Amino acid sequence: MVLKYYQLILGCQMNKSDAERVASFLESIGFVQTFDEKEANLICAQACSVRQSAVDRIKGRVDRWRAEQKRRPASNFLMTALTGCVLPADRKIFEKQFDLVCETNHLRQELVQRINGLTTVPTKRLAGKNSVEITDDDFFALAPKYSSKFRSYIPIQTGCNNFCTYCAVPYTKGPEQYRPYTKIVQEVKNLVKQGYKEITLLGQNVNTYCDQVKSQKVQFADLLKLINDIHGDFWIRFISSNPWDMSDEIIKAVAECQKVCEYVHLPLQSGSDKILKKMNRRYSQKEYLTLVDKIRAQIPNVAVTCDIIVGFPCETEKDFLETAKVMEKVKFDMAYIARYSPRPGTVAARFMKDNVSTKEKKRRERELERILRQSALERNQEYVGREVEALVEKVKSNPPTAEKVKSSSQKSKVLFGKTRTFKTVKLMSDRDLTGQIIKVKITKIREFGLEG
Repeated sequence: MVLKYYQLILGCQMNKSDAERVASFLESIGFVQTFDEKEANLICAQACSVRQSAVDRIKGRVDRWRAEQKRRPASNFLMTALTGCVLPADRKIFEKQFDLVCETNHLRQELVQRINGLTTVPTKRLAGKNSVEITDDDFFALAPKYSSKFRSYIPIQTGCNNFCTYCAVPYTKGPEQYRPYTKIVQEVKNLVKQGYKEITLLGQNVNTYCDQVKSQKVQFADLLKLINDIHGDFWIRFISSNPWDMSDEIIKAVAECQKVCEYVHLPLQSGSDKILKKMNRRYSQKEYLTLVDKIRAQIPNVAVTCDIIVGFPCETEKDFLETAKVMEKVKFDMAYIARYSPRPGTVAARFMKDNVSTKEKKRRERELERILRQSALERNQEYVGREVEALVEKVKSNPPTAEKVKSSSQKSKVLFGKTRTFKTVKLMSDRDLTGQIIKVKITKIREFGLEG
């Protein structure tokens, strides 16, 4: 019997990175991946309790999986497992619906025990000339099954110490922990040797990264420099950053390291000092604006993006207008705008009344989107006529049109990629250049994209 697994991956890039290591583990014990959940003997969901929409997606599918379990004969078992970011309140609900709910780094031991009780097909032990004994405390030592052949996400830090009042991460991921810098550098070296072109360093708060080795302290700026010094043609990105931890040393490292992309994601959340204080965000509007000015002064052509929450408890129209004012001043290249929804167990959910109506949240969201469209278009205007580098992500065939068939001038493929500043770019070509860094001359722009 061939055991098959299916993954449902929700949430941030950290969850996607964790899921790659889960996939590697499952294949090491004899499972084969399937993209059809009806074929699966194991369905492993990578949860995200940060957003209610992600929780609702799991709830909407788990009933279907349980019904399928009842239909299956014992010889073709189906097991369900849930890992990832799971709040205690959600865990209590899901433990009644899933066969296994556990922390990602505990999944291996618990999963093997459960599976061995369900099937006579023995799961293989980790074996082979390149394998190592992996403890539950060292989940990151497991080599991931990368979902891309040219782009990879490398976790350098997990957990968060900040306890923003709306955020579930400290309750699902625990306090900040950092991977040894030597293991991060070695993982990057291995990927570069395999031809990977983009490395993204991941963490809930990458800025605070620190690895203390005897008398040597390696902080995030040092880590960027170490990776930048690795021989090869590749880009470096990182997410996410907290404004109050974006030091002068980090800004200088981004500016000076040739392989680090000119892209900084700097969550704003609100432009109101009153709301920032209620959110437990440790900066003011003025401090945020000063920081953006400093970043733009030191990193030429940098793209700055942010996260914003509208309708936080007690957010008045005056507070909202402060956020709109910051958006108009900064002119973000992109902003990820979300309507506030209380997450169980967080300070905001426990002690603050969700007193902004859904209708008003939607109105405020639309207004910020209007400002964003204007600023994004204005920022993109600067690219017209410029030659930029782009990493090609995918290719589509270009259906011929009657006019261009006659002239024989139509390119056969449409390529899509990302610039160093994380702008989507579209161009025509006769070749599939997926996974390659190419030069593109920009000829047209849209609000959220470039053409060349």
